Amino acid sequence: MSTPVTGPYDTEAQALELPEVRAVYEAFDADPGAGKMAPHTRRMLDTALQAAGVDMGAYDNRIAAWLSQWEPQTVAVIAGWVSRAYRPELEEARAVLLAGDTCTRPDGTAVVSATDLGTVWSALFTAADHKRDLVDNCTECTGQPDTGLCGDCQEWLADADGYDSLADRLDPGPAVTRDGLASAFPEWEITETGDSIWTARLTTSEDRPQPRLIACTPAELAAALNDFIGGAR
Repeated sequence: MSTPVTGPYDTEAQALELPEVRAVYEAFDADPGAGKMAPHTRRMLDTALQAAGVDMGAYDNRIAAWLSQWEPQTVAVIAGWVSRAYRPELEEARAVLLAGDTCTRPDGTAVVSATDLGTVWSALFTAADHKRDLVDNCTECTGQPDTGLCGDCQEWLADADGYDSLADRLDPGPAVTRDGLASAFPEWEITETGDSIWTARLTTSEDRPQPRLIACTPAELAAALNDFIGGAR
């Protein structure tokens, strides 16, 4: 399968210069005729859709066939939207979540480290403030809920509330350190791997497999230890 077009494009000339677009015109010039450009244009669109893993229904295919009647440079822009919207790393994260492990990828590396969580937490507050600034400076309405908000402002406020809610759930809270864990749980061996994965293994003299807990952050490991100890009582 050929590589899907991506973009972005600032001008039609940029789209016309794409090798994929030129190939469509060259194929048509070699065998011109009514409707003979569409199969080549459709192939360019299908490449982007298939690379992004888009499932197509009968009506989807009908619309794709209709789009293929347009100039190849126009279809290249649409194919570029699909290609840019698709992110393989998001699919990887989704697969990890469906597997029930939010800490590691199949190869054992960390999906989100403790530092990453702190960055996301801070970014959510920044994003929420930005959305509320948009409302405050909106020229279409007063920006005041009691006097009526325009549709955009209502969406921006809803986004800001959503960001705040997620930030509250990701709040790292008081810092939990390895020394603090070791002091609080002296019977457990606390270890951090190079990928910011924290583990706790019960150390006893008994000749049998010992429990081993895994978490993405020290705080999560502390919570897991408390849950385990509380459940064992």
